[in-house]
Amino acid sequence: DHGFAEASQRIRIGVALRKAGFVKLDKKGEVESYEVGMWRGNGMCAFYMRDPRDGVAKEKLLGLLQGLAHDPKSGVGRVYYDHDLEARGGFPGAAAAIEARPGYMFNKGFDAPMVSPAEELGAHGYDPESDDMAASLILAGDGIRSSGESLGKVDIVDVAPTIAKLLSLDLPSAEGKPLTKALGNAPAEVK
Repeated sequence: DHGFAEASQRIRIGVALRKAGFVKLDKKGEVESYEVGMWRGNGMCAFYMRDPRDGVAKEKLLGLLQGLAHDPKSGVGRVYYDHDLEARGGFPGAAAAIEARPGYMFNKGFDAPMVSPAEELGAHGYDPESDDMAASLILAGDGIRSSGESLGKVDIVDVAPTIAKLLSLDLPSAEGKPLTKALGNAPAEVK
């Protein structure tokens, strides 16, 4: 499925958005209005402009995120700009995204403190290229080579084509390819 990274601190990035004036709360603490919306995962957070044509607000947001990334106490690590996200195929339409530093994770909320101890021991949802986000793949059974040899880094899109090949099924629209290095004997007949 996915990996898991240790995290002992949580970041309420909404605190920074509120302090910068991007989010306004009503008397009940609910969002009343906003210039920047966010999608928050544990390891990454993407930001969307209410008005994508508002270049001034976008530049202000990017300045805020860059400042946070340069402050180790904020817990914010890397900033991904819209062109980075587009090239990677993630967060369509986002103005930017940020990743939490090692040991930190994002959490909900707009009330200070921005950084506080986490109740959880860790999180997922960080940059999928990170080694901590790699998952294990163990294959065993009929049709699988039993050499114990590592397949190295496996792309998740190759798993379904591998299983389909074992079952003598075609997956013509699959993105990936069967992991032939893992396949041994002819697959058993499916009944």
